[in-house]
Amino acid sequence: MSNFKLTAQTPLNGFDQNFGSASDGIKVSELLGHSLVSMAMPDDQKDALAKNIKAAYDVNLPEIGKFTASTVDNTRILRLQQEQCFVLFENKAANEANDTSSNAVPHIREKTKDAAYLSDQSDSWVMLKLSGKNVKTALERVCPIDLQPPAFNTFSVTRTAMEHLSVIIMQEGENEYLLFSPRSSAKSFMHMILTSIENVS
Repeated sequence: MSNFKLTAQTPLNGFDQNFGSASDGIKVSELLGHSLVSMAMPDDQKDALAKNIKAAYDVNLPEIGKFTASTVDNTRILRLQQEQCFVLFENKAANEANDTSSNAVPHIREKTKDAAYLSDQSDSWVMLKLSGKNVKTALERVCPIDLQPPAFNTFSVTRTAMEHLSVIIMQEGENEYLLFSPRSSAKSFMHMILTSIENVS
């Protein structure tokens, strides 16, 4: 019998490329080694959940449209609506096994102590990190929301549509953004982003 092993493959095969010059170019990288867990918050557990999050991550649950960042597992907690958050974190243990989804829910459940309903979303999304001096200009070509402060700034997050594709966009720094889109349309999403970048480079 032949020995074979299945290897997890990321939606964009670890894409990592710079566009334009070093001074005003844009870097596009697929975010690797992270897990994404959906966290639904029951009304009768919100106080307990907030307390557990504070104890585990030393951050508060964010307001809607914002995210908080913790140094614990490089975690970001994204508040997209009243009853739901996403928890994005660097999954060091699973990275060693090349599988960032297998232990994601148990890992977060250990922190939340059953005060939330959890669902692993790690394999459902493609995640792109964009950075550089002209990144906002490129995004404004395809993003219908106002990306200028104070409407959108560091620690802002929202759902939107870019050329008919569903996208979650969050701003991590002055010229740093993280974008999520459904894995099923990863290639179309990537094409849209790269085309916009080429038009401003």
